[in-house]
Amino acid sequence: MDEAKEEWQCQCTIAGERKPKVAFSTRVFGKFINPSLSFSEPKLFFKYLWEKGVASMPITKTLSLANSGPLPTTVTLRIDPPFSCATEKLTLTNGEPETISIDFDPGMKQDRLSDNITGKLTIAHANHPHRDVV
Repeated sequence: MDEAKEEWQCQCTIAGERKPKVAFSTRVFGKFINPSLSFSEPKLFFKYLWEKGVASMPITKTLSLANSGPLPTTVTLRIDPPFSCATEKLTLTNGEPETISIDFDPGMKQDRLSDNITGKLTIAHANHPHRDVV
């Protein structure tokens, strides 16, 4: 938790005066809580072996996300092809995990050459700049 302190003033002008006068002054204190998620797996690995005459089918893995912070958070999930996730938005309350499916489509790569494809699942929190990446 980050603590913030600010001095706030209310100023006013009376009867056409040009220079404002301080009507009152106060200090504002606040604690800002960064969202925190925990994952069932830190990374997901997909392995596909090409076979002649066998059509490539998507491979699906599951990932559980849990809100480990004290406040509920709404998240948006984004991932780049050849990976996909049918879930785009989730609201997570404290400690209750949600399971999502991540698909890998090996058919998007047509050259049948061995490759190591890396992708990132980016999780953006609503109304907060913090991002999580799996």
